[in-house]
Order: sequence, then C-alpha cells, then structure tokens
Amino acid sequence: MSWAFRMAFTAIVPVLWGAYTHRMEEASWITLTAECICWVELKGAFSQRMRVVVAGVLLAIFFGILGCITSTSIFWSVIAMLGTAFFAALFKNLGDRGSGLAICVYVIYIIANAFPVTEFTAIQDRIYLILTGGLWALLVNTVFSIFLTQQESYRRSIALVWRANSALLQQIDKGWDGKSMKSSIRDVYLREKDIRTAIDSSLQLFEKLAHQSGNPDSREFHLAQLRKASSLTASLFIGISEELEGMRLKEIPEDIRLRLHALLVSMHQTTERISQYVLSLKPEDALLTRVKISKLNKRIAFLRDTTNEKYKDQMERIALLSGRIVMLMETSLDHLEKMGGDIPVYNSYSLIKTLFILHPQHWIKNIRLIFDLNSLTARYAFRSAVAAAGAIFLYKWLDIEKGYWIAFTVMVVVQPYFGATIRKALERVSGTLAGVLVAGILTSFTANNYLLKVILLFLCFFFMVYSIRKKYAVGVFFITISLVLLFQVESHYDSSLIYIRAFATLAGAVLGITAGFAVLPSWDKHQLPLYFTQAIQANYRYFVHTFLDSGTEVWTRYKRTAELANSNTFDSFNRYMQEPGIGKKIYISYYQLIMHNIRITRELNNIHIELDTTQHGQEHALIPAKEKIEDCLTWFQRIETELIRINPAIKTITITKITRDALSVHQVFYLDKILAELKAIYPDLKDYGKINPQLKESRW
Repeated sequence: MSWAFRMAFTAIVPVLWGAYTHRMEEASWITLTAECICWVELKGAFSQRMRVVVAGVLLAIFFGILGCITSTSIFWSVIAMLGTAFFAALFKNLGDRGSGLAICVYVIYIIANAFPVTEFTAIQDRIYLILTGGLWALLVNTVFSIFLTQQESYRRSIALVWRANSALLQQIDKGWDGKSMKSSIRDVYLREKDIRTAIDSSLQLFEKLAHQSGNPDSREFHLAQLRKASSLTASLFIGISEELEGMRLKEIPEDIRLRLHALLVSMHQTTERISQYVLSLKPEDALLTRVKISKLNKRIAFLRDTTNEKYKDQMERIALLSGRIVMLMETSLDHLEKMGGDIPVYNSYSLIKTLFILHPQHWIKNIRLIFDLNSLTARYAFRSAVAAAGAIFLYKWLDIEKGYWIAFTVMVVVQPYFGATIRKALERVSGTLAGVLVAGILTSFTANNYLLKVILLFLCFFFMVYSIRKKYAVGVFFITISLVLLFQVESHYDSSLIYIRAFATLAGAVLGITAGFAVLPSWDKHQLPLYFTQAIQANYRYFVHTFLDSGTEVWTRYKRTAELANSNTFDSFNRYMQEPGIGKKIYISYYQLIMHNIRITRELNNIHIELDTTQHGQEHALIPAKEKIEDCLTWFQRIETELIRINPAIKTITITKITRDALSVHQVFYLDKILAELKAIYPDLKDYGKINPQLKESRW
C-alpha cells in the first residue's frame, strides 16, 4: 500500500504541474523518470533505501544521455541497446531491487532514443528534465523513509518470516478440522519454500547472522537472534508435519484428531500474534502473545494426556516438538523486550552517518554482485540483449510509429528460462489487450473531462504497483491504461494509440518467445540434474559437518545451503514439467528423488535442534550410535559414486574421523529416518541413467 501510494503521488504531481503550466512534454519526462525510480522497491534500512534511489537517479541520467546521443543512428542505437539490455539483465543478481533499477536503465534509454535530439542545448534540456524527475523521486522517497523507525525494516522482514510460519501451520492443519482435505506433501513444501524465501530476503538486506552480531546488548544482536528463532521454529513445524504425515487421517480416533487440530490452531494464532508484536512493539501485543503461549502450553499438556497406546509415541514426539517451539517463542519475546524501543530515522542519523551512506565500499560491493557472472546469467543477459537490439532495429528500420513499445515488451517478456518466458508473454499480452480495451472506453468517455482523467491516472498508478507482484497480468492491465491516459491528458481521444499499443505488445511477445527458444536457450532438462547433484552434495556436507567435522562453523550455514539447494532443485523440477517431451516415468522418478533429499535435510535439522536443546539445559540420556552413522556414511558414499559415474566432474567429499557418536533417543530416531531415505535414493539413482538418457547428455 505504501509503495503504491508513493508511486501514485510521485507520478501524478508532475502531471498536474504540466497540465497547469501547459508544459506536458516536459512534465512527461519528469513523470517518466520519477516513475521508473519508484519501481525500485524500497526495502532495508534507511541507508540502503537512499543508496538504491541515488543509484536509480545516476543510472537514469547516464542512460538518458546514451539514448540521446545515439538516437539519430540506427547502427549506434542497436549497438547501445545491446549493451543496455545486457547490463539491465545483470541487475537480476541484485534481487527485487535490481529489477527496479533495471527499469531505470532500459526504459530511460529506449524513450530517450525514440525521440531524437540533435542540438547540444536540446540534449542538455532533456538531461535537466531527467535530473529533475530523479531529484523529485529522491525527495519523495526520502520523506517516505525518514519517519520510519531505525530497525523497522529489519523487524518487518522478520515479521514476514513469522507470517510465513503461520501460513505453513494453516497448510499443515488442513484436514485435521474434519472439514477440508488433508494437504499434500507438495503443498506443505511450497509453504516451507515461502519461509525460505522470506528468510533469504531478510538475509539479503541484513546480512549479519546471530553469531556475527557482536555486542549482545545491541538491537542488531537481538534481531539476529529473533530471526534465527523464527527459522528454527519453522524447522520444528516441519517436524510436526512429518509426524502427522505418517498418520492415516481416517483411522485416527475423533478425540486425538480434535486434540491435534486444537494444538495446530493454537500454534497458528500464537505465531500470528508474534508477527504482529515484532512489527508493532506495543506492550498490549506482548501481553496478548504471552496469553496465547500460555494457552498453547495447555494444549500441549492436553495432548500428552492421551491414553491411546497406538498413538502414544507419536503424540509424545509432537508434544516434545511443540514444547521446543514454545521455548523459541518465549526466547523471541525476551529478545524483543531486551531490545527496547526503536527510534525514528531522523533522530538516529548524524551528518557524518548520513554522508557515510554514499561510501564507495557499498557501491563496489553491489557492482561485484551485478557482474557475478555464471553460465545461466550470461546466457540470459545475452539473450535479452539480442532480442532487445532486434526490436530496436525492426522498429527503426521499418519506421513503426511508437515501435519502441516492442522493445519494452521484449525486455519484460524474456526470462532466464523458456517456460517462464512463455508464461510472462501470455500474461503480458492478456493484460495489455484487456487494458487497451478498457482504456479505449475510458478515453472516449473522458475526452473532455480533464479532472476525471487525472483521477483515473492516479488510481492506475496506485493499482499497477499494488497488483504487480500479486498478479502480473493485472498489473500490466493498469500499466496499459495509465500509459494511454498519460499520453492523452491534454489531447483528444485517439484510437490509433490503442491499436499501436496492442500491436507492439504482440510483436514484442513473439520476438521475446522466439529469442527464448533460439538464442542460447536454458532448458531444465539440462539444468535439473546439476541442481539435484548440488542438493545431494549439500546434504552430504551437512551430514559430515554434523558427525565428523570438529570445526567452528555454525551448523545453520550448512542448513541454509542444503535448503537453498533443495529449493533450486524443486523450482527447476517445476519448470522441467512444463517443457515438451517429458515422460511420466521420468517425472515420477525425479519427484521421488527430490522429496527423499528434502526429508534428509529436515532430519538433519531435527538432530541439530535436539542438540541445541540439550546444550540449553534439557539433558537427555545418550546412547552409542557410531554404527548407524557409519551406515549412513556408506550409503552417502555409494550415492556419490553413482553421481560420479554420471558426472565425473563432481568433487568428492573428504571423510575424517567421527567426532560425535553418542546421541539421544530422538536423534537416533531421526538418524534411522535418514538411513531409510538414503536407501530409497540409491536404487533410483543407480537406474536413473537407464530411464533418463538426458542425464548423461546434460551440459554439466
């Protein structure tokens, strides 16, 4: 909502000024620049927000100049578009904010190039207008950010993790209420991935981990510990899900089902309340959260009171996991209370600290991230560059009126993967066609009503941002209407603009799809085996660190690496299913292998959480488990041998002496489950080269 209102306000003010002074051409350049910069999503601390906005202003000026000086030559326009599109595509390496900065790069270049200027004074005037738009956006963004509290963005990112935890619990609870269908393994894992995404987003903005935060009295330390607690809580929720997964819902007695449902509902409500408190820091929210935790403790005690011998062990394990969740929740509240209140940005930034925002070290770090090239990134950037340069050449060579919209569509449609390109093209075309239809009706009715045009334009600016992440086609719908209205604020109804917009979108979509298929395409039939290998190797390293590594590295680093590798594999698998020529046997085999590997990561997480609990005062009797650890190592080595047979480039993992061989009863239970998963992976992987010849032919 805040982002949408910021966009609408920033874009509409220059329009009002232009209409009042009858200088709509100048106002259009100011609006265009400000709008491009506002597409940069403001996340992170105040310093991060300001750096990204300043970067947007500088990029807009540079590529505005480049577009102007190449505008009169087809050859130089195409060459410059190649470089611009390649550079813009690399901004994907910066995540969500990078996408906004990419818009500042290619939109300003394309528009500046589409309206040629030859005289130096004309170029100078245009750059002044772009600079004005950039400074206006910088002013608005600064005002919107200055009244935030210092750690509000950090807390918001953690609150989103707790909110994702709550959504996971809702998914797990489905079916246990006796009304809905039980969630599938895939549905639960998708919610688990949402948690991983929220954690990664927080880590991207606030990089210091719990063990790196230094002063234990600082706000950063308490927030890092809070984020760690939210991540561990998610692992425990998954542990409960796995226990429930093994229970046949139809065979469970009514009283046990209701107890489990009541427990899950109570956990969901408590998690929701924590996410609220993390963001608000209000004492009343803290009180309500502790009330919810007290109620949750009663639900756990009620679950332990079951007399059903058949499910006694499972109820005890679920109660044990729930008790640990309560401990993490209480720890989270303690960290929030110790952190104390938060202070506004305008009270926390001295002049020196404000100037430090633009320190060169921050720019150097981001530049390195942008040019962090790998095969996939380079292919995507080159594909985007070729397609966009082709679009510029076609529209300039054929002199297509407003043909620069073809290049816009190409830059949006072309994605790193072919399936994603197809989907983006369909959403772009459907949103545009619906938008031009509605825009035609609106402009015909509002031809002589200036005030109504401005109101509609403001609403379109608002809703295009509000809906773009939720449903891209809806966002495009409002973008299309806003473009048509913007070009006709002071002019009469012109239906040709609508037809041109529709034609350009269709042409750009076709060109983007063609490039995705013909120019260094990235097929997941080649990428998926690589991702799967990385996921197995990540689990292997995680296991070695757990039982054989005596180093000082924290285990959560291996946890994140394994979960990220699993997530990449699962995403690649979903794209792979959309590619042509996928056999059912291959589809099932991949899915089984991926889920086995995901479960191994979960059980390793459970082992470490059990160890952390023991270290925090909950002593458990330890039993020897060296033989089972060696069995797991043997199966990991067999699996690694099969991977090497398929791909000789895989690096083997060095094995040292076992350093932890005495485990609790619960850890041994989790170790048994890991062994079962490894035994299930091996035969499938051994026969994999036979059922899927593509695995041997993959471009490793």
